[in-house]
Amino acid sequence: MTSRKTGIAYTRELRRTPEQTDGINSPEGEWGIMKLSKVIAEKNGPEYPESVAPGTTLREAARKMTELGTGALLVLKPGESTLHCSGLISKSDLVRAIAEEKVDPDSALVDDFMSRRLIVANISDQVDYVINVMLRHHIAHLPVIEGKAICSIVSKTDILNSMNVEKDIELQWLSDYTGSAGERHSVF
Repeated sequence: MTSRKTGIAYTRELRRTPEQTDGINSPEGEWGIMKLSKVIAEKNGPEYPESVAPGTTLREAARKMTELGTGALLVLKPGESTLHCSGLISKSDLVRAIAEEKVDPDSALVDDFMSRRLIVANISDQVDYVINVMLRHHIAHLPVIEGKAICSIVSKTDILNSMNVEKDIELQWLSDYTGSAGERHSVF
């Protein structure tokens, strides 16, 4: 689907049944009921996705990612809402750009290397569905929409951290249930 105002193509995958997920789900499917909204709520970061303006150099974008401790930034004009997003620049895009021998990070612009056709997730999507989309399309950072605007960017690391917290809670509950509450168990 393409936004009429911005011309950005937002791609949504069709829902798949558990039999069509290529075996990527966990064996029991226990984390499949976790919603992406929970991952975003547990995520340590800003309430809104960070961004850079079109025309920003690759070095400036890399510096901002490093300062913020993030792996991706939206590209949008200052003062515009995420509804008018031009694209997304990620660490992978920066590495690919630098790998090209004739690219100068001080003069090359994010506009030339950002992803324009964004695959997005909905804040109410299930985590197993989002993981499948990320793996299938080799995406490390996925914009998340709520309503018609991008509300966050979720990474594979964000999802794994949330899953780890869930497993820790489950292990603690099982320890309490079996009577070995004195020992603290952790997934890692």
